[in-house]
Amino acid sequence: LLGKGKWRASRRRIIWQDNQQKYRAIDNCRTSNNNEAATQWGSLITTPADSAMRIILRLADILDKPICPLPQLLLGCEDMDDAYRSIPTCPAHLGYSVVAQRDPVNGVMVYSIFYAHLFGQTAAVNNFNRVPAFISAIARRATAITAWHFFDDYAVIESKTRGELQGGQEV
Repeated sequence: LLGKGKWRASRRRIIWQDNQQKYRAIDNCRTSNNNEAATQWGSLITTPADSAMRIILRLADILDKPICPLPQLLLGCEDMDDAYRSIPTCPAHLGYSVVAQRDPVNGVMVYSIFYAHLFGQTAAVNNFNRVPAFISAIARRATAITAWHFFDDYAVIESKTRGELQGGQEV
């Protein structure tokens, strides 16, 4: 399909994530030297994790009084499911999106081409983060709301009366 000498497989391993109660595929693009094929000119721009609380405290300071009545708040983090898998791979780069893993039933190596970014590709982080950065910019400009992202996580603040977030922490 890709042609002789025009692809390089990354070894895949599967790990169990207790906190999310699911399996996650990790593709080792470093030892296959696939990450060496990526050239990146930009760097990540992220928002500090405590931005939500800073905004609430700054608003109270501007109003020169506590925000009352302040409901009991839950601060949570919502993770985008399969974030990197939502970004397509350029067809010319599919040779770097080949994954090899051992079939657990018959023990043979199985090779697959992924048409999306792999969890393990260095460029996947920068490429993916263009999407939430763009969405946050549109939200700020079009609706004048405070919006930000942190990689593939979104901070969520809600009142305890509305229900509890998955893994939410009381503020």
